[in-house]
Amino acid sequence: VWAAGEAFSDAAVVVVIESALPFVVVQSTHVVPTEIKTVVTAASGRSISELDGFPAASRLASLVAHLGPLGAPRTPYSFARYVDGIPYVRSITDIDGECLQLASAVEPGQVLRIMRPGDLIGQTVRDLADAEAKVNGMSAFLAFSCIGRHWEAAARGIERELGVAYATYPTVGFQSFGEQSGMLLCNHTLTGLAIGGGT
Repeated sequence: VWAAGEAFSDAAVVVVIESALPFVVVQSTHVVPTEIKTVVTAASGRSISELDGFPAASRLASLVAHLGPLGAPRTPYSFARYVDGIPYVRSITDIDGECLQLASAVEPGQVLRIMRPGDLIGQTVRDLADAEAKVNGMSAFLAFSCIGRHWEAAARGIERELGVAYATYPTVGFQSFGEQSGMLLCNHTLTGLAIGGGT
């Protein structure tokens, strides 16, 4: 972190925004849960080598075979860890042989739900329109958009449409490598702050 003319390591930035304008937090995710669950039986950090006691990539391919091809090195599928009924998405960033590389760490013993892609553009448009309605007209949108959304948009040929959805509002922000939700990191989400125009 660069601050006051100095570079600091092992540091973080906390931004506190105080505003007389109305604002609402936006969390948008478009992935859809399947009925398929799997157990991580061998993993280290962000790499899963076994699911249900079998080599991870082959096991995932067999689990999703009826939904469509696995795809490699990037797959359209992701995982979610459910806590109190809320899915925290774990994007698969790469398939390296039998290992699945994830954007977030995972531990052996975790039960993961397999997620499939939903309507990225439609869900984003709906969530931003909902936020705009809640603040009675959006004057600014501070956006943190997980890079997994952009990789998916590129793979599906809908990057322009995603850009148009964001550009409908006065948006500033950046692509992130995931977002924090409570104590858990999640991926494949758009997190932001919609700020109203006031009266």
